Parts: sequence; structure tokens; C-alpha cells
Amino acid sequence: MVSGYTFFGDGYSGLDVGSCLCQTLFMFDDIDITPQKQPKKPRDLSGFSVDDLNNYIAALTDEIARAENERTRKKAYLEGAASLFKKT
Repeated sequence: MVSGYTFFGDGYSGLDVGSCLCQTLFMFDDIDITPQKQPKKPRDLSGFSVDDLNNYIAALTDEIARAENERTRKKAYLEGAASLFKKT
């Protein structure tokens, strides 16, 4: 028995479950602390030809325009919602 723990196989027995320390230790045992959104690694462009790079840039430019349009739409929506609750 070590510090209130008696080890039997891969489980624990003989715990003083009234102790906050013991409860806290086991409460966080199964929590995954790795970030859910990992930053994307930059794409390796060394194998791209000039035409491939031009096509890739065009696709990224289209995606940027799409994101900007969505941002504009959402800002207008938020401004409209805010005007409903504006104090006069």
C-alpha cells in the first residue's frame, strides 16, 4: 500500500474515496488534453510545376473571395440583428 493506494493487477482497490485528492486524480484520467484543431502544415510546393502553381494560386484566390463574401454576409446579418436591439 502506497499513500492510500493498494494495487491489484491493473485496477485500484482500497482507495480513500472520501479524499478530494483521490477523486480529482481519477476524474481527469481519461481526458484527452491534446488540442482538437491542429494547425495545418504548409503544403510542399516543391513538386509543383509553374502551371500547377498558377492553378493552385487561382484556387486559393477563389477560396479567399468565397471567405470574404461569407464574412460580409455575416457582418450584415449581425448589424441587422444589432439594429433590432438598439436603444433609442
